[in-house]
Order: sequence, then structure tokens, then C-alpha cells
Amino acid sequence: MLYDNINWHMDRGYWHNNIHGLLHRYIYEQYNGPIPKGYIVHHDNGIKTDNAPKNLIMMTRGEHNKLHHKGKLHTEEAKDKMSKATKGLHQGEKHPRAKLTNLDIKWIRVWLSLGYTQLSIAKAFNVGQGCISHIKTGRTRLTAC
Repeated sequence: MLYDNINWHMDRGYWHNNIHGLLHRYIYEQYNGPIPKGYIVHHDNGIKTDNAPKNLIMMTRGEHNKLHHKGKLHTEEAKDKMSKATKGLHQGEKHPRAKLTNLDIKWIRVWLSLGYTQLSIAKAFNVGQGCISHIKTGRTRLTAC
């Protein structure tokens, strides 16, 4: 299949490319920006090949596991393993020290695209210029910003 002038092949029910990875993650990032470490992109309607941007939702692995295992019983050992696997995933706006919401990040990207300087945006959002630089370059969002 060809999408965005890139060849994609089917692998375990998902469209995949050896350079760009999974198509649904690629599309999500095109419309919403980088996906932070520890987050996945879920198909809201459950159809793995429906990669419409409105059908793609970013969530933590823990949230995704809860969504797909709703109502299922787990052993204490399994619960312990799941709890350990999701530790340290308080990233982005969910981090206790976060100063910016996901909506703020989207507005910052709009302002950057309109030519506002990193310094002026940083002052408007009361964060350091380095935080704006990280958003601009697509590097992972720091908890301090």
C-alpha cells in the first residue's frame, strides 16, 4: 500500500514500514506531533486498519491494558507485574511537575509555525526557552516544561 508516497506492508494486522514503523503511529504524529516514550496509539473503533486521525488515540500502555482487559481477573502475581511495568509513566501533562498541557503544546506549535520567536513563546507560557526548543525539534517533552 502507498501512503504519503511511502510503501507500507501488512505485518500482524498492522501497516508497517521498515523506516517509519507502524502506519497508525506515523499518521498520529503527522497530525498531533511526537508520541512521548511509554505511550501507544490505540484504534478507538478497534479496527487495526482504520488509520483515520480521528480514530487514533494516544494513551499509556497501562491505560491500554486496562481498556483491553476490562472485567478480566488477574492473579496477584500478574497484577504486581502490570503495576511494575507502568511505573515511571507519569509523563507529559500527567507528570506532577508539568507546566504545560497537551493543548498548550499544540498552541506552541501553531505559534512556532506562524514565526513567533522561541523566547516570546516561552515568556507567554512562563517556561524556559529550552522547553520551547524541545517542542520545536520534536525531542521528548521534559517534565519541567
